[in-house]
This record gives sequence, structure tokens and C-alpha cells, in this order.
Amino acid sequence: MMASEIKVCVIGLGELGTRIAGELSLNYGLRVHVFDNDKLKMKDVNYQITQQKEELIRNGLISPVDSYGDVETFETLQEALIDVDFVFEAIVDRLDVKQWLYEKITHNCKSDTVVCSNTLQLNLEDIAESCLFKNRVIGCRFLVPVYRIPLVEVMYTSMTSIDIVQKVKTFFQRIEKQLVVRQPDDKPRILTLKESREFWEEAKEKVRRDQLIQNTVASHGSFLAPATILNTDDSPCKYDHESSEENSLEQHSDTSLSKCDQGAILKQPGTDVVNEATVSNDDHRGETETHVMETQQKEKLVQDKPKEEDDEILGDDIPNECVLCNDARINCVLVPCGHMWLCYQCGMTVLRAGNGCPACRKPIMKVMRVYLP
Repeated sequence: MMASEIKVCVIGLGELGTRIAGELSLNYGLRVHVFDNDKLKMKDVNYQITQQKEELIRNGLISPVDSYGDVETFETLQEALIDVDFVFEAIVDRLDVKQWLYEKITHNCKSDTVVCSNTLQLNLEDIAESCLFKNRVIGCRFLVPVYRIPLVEVMYTSMTSIDIVQKVKTFFQRIEKQLVVRQPDDKPRILTLKESREFWEEAKEKVRRDQLIQNTVASHGSFLAPATILNTDDSPCKYDHESSEENSLEQHSDTSLSKCDQGAILKQPGTDVVNEATVSNDDHRGETETHVMETQQKEKLVQDKPKEEDDEILGDDIPNECVLCNDARINCVLVPCGHMWLCYQCGMTVLRAGNGCPACRKPIMKVMRVYLP
């Protein structure tokens, strides 16, 4: 299941709950159900999130052209819990109130719904005591100021099941959040203003890069370039742009590579390092395999094609520099679509973020480094 297909419910629409709903809908495009016993807060929540969105755009923390998720209000708690995968509770930090609420939640949600508490001080074991399914309760505290903060503090109980822990980890990985485990005796993590500003600066840089890609796509359109790349079985292969609609990879066997363990390579005079990044369907995190080839072999990997033909394909107005950093030379191909827009480092950044190809928006399964003439 893609992150955008996951439905979540936020219960409690104070300042914290409203920000959680806004963060999940504005930054990750999730469909968010919200509920609060206070009807005035229910009526006001979309206005509050809209105001926060405009402030985030003004400060460069989100893009004005991004697709946002829906925030839906419901008349009853039972309706708000229909078909949701995660419940994030952000109500007043009183044990009796939370126990009453958690009993209601676990009697009305799906059998596999994860119930997450944002409690700051209460014992999670005590909160889970009233639940129908105690193994599905976990602590997930969004750190204030919530928006564009990549850290989420997580707490487990002795009853939290392994599959629930894995489900929570997978969800937050897909929305690019980092889990910080809090032990029962630990003090809650409180961000300083300096830490918050550092996270915001990182978010601004990501927004700037994404906008640069979009602007470049609008200016130049998509393009392909002739290149020779490394196949997954360590043999060189030629990237053939004309042989099929799928941009198939044609095997060549005129060159061999020596393979060594990842992390064991120290670049020595006379060698070059070639990286290949792969991503599974379930996890958009890059797993790097490293190969070494001698400098004299590198020339054999370049496709022997007249420069005039290259110029016809690329055109005179296509930039040689990466469209993200505008510094390094384009030297990687995005697989399976085959577009060449980025340097290898920026390609890895896009891959790990789970973003699509900047030219065609198709999912990226691999980033393959190439050597161009």
C-alpha cells in the first residue's frame, strides 16, 4: 500500500491535533479523518489548516503546487473510525479521559487499526488497560512544532505486538519520518528553537530542489541520452532507446568487472567507483552495491556513437548540468523510464525520498550511474 492510500484519523483538535492533521494532509497527501467533541473546533479545523498552509507556503516550507490530502470531519466517533489504518490521539492528558476514549476506539475500529497516543506524561500501559486489543496501542508523539519536523517519538508497551511495531515503522518510513525510541524512564524529547530552525532549513532546501525540477521540466521537456550502464549481474549493458517501448537493456559481454564488498572499497589511483542503487516495491530506501573497475576498462563502457547523432538526440538547448544542483554533470539514468536529468548524488536523493522521475513522474526503481563521452 502506498503512503497516499493510507487513511488516518486524528482525535482531538487542539493546537497539537490540528497540526498533526495538517502535517499529514499537506506534506504527505494523506486522507485524514478528524473528530472532536467540541463542535466549534470541528467547524474551524479546515480554516485553521488553510491558514497554516498559507503560512508554510510564505516561508518556503511547502510548495504551492503540491497535491494536498483531504481533511474530513465527522459527526460521530464511530463514523470517523471507519476504514482507518492509524488513529492518532491528541486529547487532554488525563488518564480517565484517555482510558474512556481508547475503549471506544478499539471497539469501533478495524481489527488491524493501530492506535497511537501523543501522551507526554502518562504511562502507556495504564492507557492501554481499558482497550479491547491492548497489543495495538503504541506511543507516537509528534514533536512540536510538528510541521516539517522529521522526528516522531515512539514508545512501546509490553503488550505491543511485533507486527504492529513493524507496521508503524513502515508507515513512518514511507512518509519520511524518523522514529526516536523513548524508554519508560526517559524524559520526553523537547525540540529547541535552534533544532526546529535547522529542520526547517532542510525542508526549505528540499522544496527548492523540487520546484527546480518542475521548472526545468516545463522549460525543456523530457529527453534521453545514449549511454552505457551497468546491469544488475555485474556485466556492462547498453541502454537502447529505440529497440522497444520499454527501453530494454541489451546485454554486452566484452568487459568484465571485479566485485568486492560494500564499504570495503578505498578508491586507489587507477580505479573508479561505480554505484548502483536499488529500491524494492515495499521500501523506497536505497540499498547500494559497489563495484570497482580499472580506468582502462571505463572507456570500453562508453557507447561508440558519432557525436553528430548524440547532438541530434539531445539538441542544442538541453543542459549538461544536473537540474537539481546546477553544478555536477548529468551522469545517471533513472530506471525503468530511462530519463537522464540528474547527477548521481541528486538521483540518489530523489530515489530515497520516494519521488518519481522529474520528467515523467513514473516511480524510480533504480538509479544507475553512467559514463558519457
